Amino acid sequence: MDDSNLASPAVRAGLNLSLRQENFFAAVTEEPIDLNKIMKRIVHPHIGARVLFSGEIRGTNHGSEVSRLEYTAHKNLAQIHMQHVLQAAAQEFPLIGALCIHRIGMLEVSESAVVVLTCGRHRGETYAANRYIIDRVKAETPIWKREFFADGSSRWGENCLH
Repeated sequence: MDDSNLASPAVRAGLNLSLRQENFFAAVTEEPIDLNKIMKRIVHPHIGARVLFSGEIRGTNHGSEVSRLEYTAHKNLAQIHMQHVLQAAAQEFPLIGALCIHRIGMLEVSESAVVVLTCGRHRGETYAANRYIIDRVKAETPIWKREFFADGSSRWGENCLH
């Protein structure tokens, strides 16, 4: 029986990811996200594509001026879920590495709230994996946001609906 079609895309692409689990990392943090450090975190000689998504705090939402956002989470469950999403992405796409970091606490406009970095051999699957990860994290992870508006009002936000 030919098992080649049962192997993950990474294995079919000739990558032995079992030796590189440190290249798959998820975290929930109160610390600001340093995009330059994120870009340097995964290093591997087979990387030909690196896609970085940074979800940032917009100054307006639903026609109102946003002054800041607060993210709360069930931190342990959120990190575990995000790690599971990264593992699922590694089974679906031929990734060399991926990470997802989400902020909690009070964030100001223009700060990065969530980052997804995917690394692979080619751009197509690396972009697709990045989109897969951020869509699942936003829709499924136990992290909630509260928007504070310039008029003094606030509202709990929905997870990714668009």
